[in-house]
Amino acid sequence: MKSALSESELLRKIAQLDIERRREPRFVADGEIVLSVMQPSGFVDLRGELVNTSLHGLRARHHHLALSRGQQLLVTYPWGTVIAEVQWSIPHGEFTETGFRLL
Repeated sequence: MKSALSESELLRKIAQLDIERRREPRFVADGEIVLSVMQPSGFVDLRGELVNTSLHGLRARHHHLALSRGQQLLVTYPWGTVIAEVQWSIPHGEFTETGFRLL
């Protein structure tokens, strides 16, 4: 019988898969970001922390679970504002990590 993976083991395996699929180098980054999500009532701003960037993507850590693959939103970070698409989003304890493709 196969035992369940711990949360840290699962994240490590997902990170390894992410590294294997990478087409561009990642650069460690930090700083506050604002994720502006379109809602029927207008934009809702969610605050988070930048983890890393690449030429066509970024990874962020935040406290919101409602982001889903394919969702498009505005991301404001230290260098400006871009349109991005959610590629993946994984809850991890008290925060969620999300990978974005820049459009």
